[in-house]
Amino acid sequence: MSANTKLFGKTAVGAPFTVYAPAKFKAGEQEQICRNWNFAVKADDELTYNWPLEAFEDEKYHLRLNGPNGFFREFMGTANDPLLSVSANHELNRLTKVPTGNIKLLIKNESSKAISCEVKDLAYKKGTIKKTIAANGEETIAWDLKSSFGWYDFEITGNTFDSFAQRFAGRIETGKETYTDPLMGRV
Repeated sequence: MSANTKLFGKTAVGAPFTVYAPAKFKAGEQEQICRNWNFAVKADDELTYNWPLEAFEDEKYHLRLNGPNGFFREFMGTANDPLLSVSANHELNRLTKVPTGNIKLLIKNESSKAISCEVKDLAYKKGTIKKTIAANGEETIAWDLKSSFGWYDFEITGNTFDSFAQRFAGRIETGKETYTDPLMGRV
């Protein structure tokens, strides 16, 4: 969890985050359903937190992270997940370095074997992109978000990893006035 200041400098602020485990989570002797954690990250800072795999039922982790302005992440899997690292960032104009309003995904394969994965749009009719990422390789996917006013909602899965999924949703901030999430109004 982070609240960086690279794009908006001194006008950037910190961010609150809530993480919850929708299934059974065991902390010590106490087992809870929908266990949650609250965090606050100050501007230009980053926070790391670890959840032990054995605390999740059948060692299948499932976490949902909520932040400001529709920011949402979901992570599901097991100890046998593909060694994929996924980051979703602002696409910047190559000349002005100003956010375009589009999103750029960087998917890294940190294993010694190629991994096939799918990036599926869940809300804004962008379709599905299938990629095979070479061993120790990476792929960048840029998505045009103009038709959804910068809003996005997609899921990444590994084709041979049934339990693995990562979901990314929210809105790309540009510093400009924008519109409410069109999915809310079913536009």
